[in-house]
Amino acid sequence: MKNCLIVDNLTFSYSKECEVFKNFSFEVSSNNTNALVGANGAGKTTLLYCICRLLHFDSGKILLNGEIIEKKKKEIYFIDRENDLIEYLTIAENIFFILDFYGKTYSKQNVNNYLKRYELYDKANLFLSECSAGMVKKVQIIISLLVVPTLYLADEPDSVLDEPSKIKYIEDLKKLKEEKDSIILISSHDSYITDALDIKIKVDGK
Repeated sequence: MKNCLIVDNLTFSYSKECEVFKNFSFEVSSNNTNALVGANGAGKTTLLYCICRLLHFDSGKILLNGEIIEKKKKEIYFIDRENDLIEYLTIAENIFFILDFYGKTYSKQNVNNYLKRYELYDKANLFLSECSAGMVKKVQIIISLLVVPTLYLADEPDSVLDEPSKIKYIEDLKKLKEEKDSIILISSHDSYITDALDIKIKVDGK
C-alpha cells in the first residue's frame, strides 16, 4: 500500500483580514513526485508550514496514512528555504546530529557517498558558518535524503543550486520515491524542477 497525504478542507488565516486558504483540499501519494506551483504570495510556503505543523491552521484535517499529522512528526522531513542548520557545527557534525535526532541508523560509507556526490567530501570539516549558501543547501539536501522520511517536504530547495546539483537532486528524489516509497512534495519557481516532477498542484491562496 502506497503512502498517502490528505489535506482536507484546510482553512488558514494570519488574521481576520488575511485569509490564505478556505476549504483547500488535495491528496498526494508516493505513486508520484509532486510540485506545489503558484505565484509569489499564493501560499505555498504557508501550506508547507501548515503540513509540518510550524503553523496552526484554523480548521480542516491533514492526515498522513490515515492518522493526524501531529502523530507523525518523526516521519516528516522539511527543507526550509532558510538555513535551519547549526552554524557552529561542521558539515559532518550537522549531518550526524540530525540523523541521531531522528533515530536513523546509517553507515559512514553512505554519508560519504552523498558528500562525494554533492562535492562536499573534502569540506566535511568546515563549520557551517564558513560555507556558501549553495554548500549549505547541499548539506540540507544530503540530510533529507539520508533521513528517508515518509513525507518529504521542501520549500525552494533548488534556489541556490548549480545546474549539475539540480540534476543529481531530481535523480535522488525519484530514487527516494521509487525505492523508499516516500511522498515527495516540493514548492519551487524553477521550471526545471517542477517540470521534472510528475504532478503539479496549483496553490492560489489570497
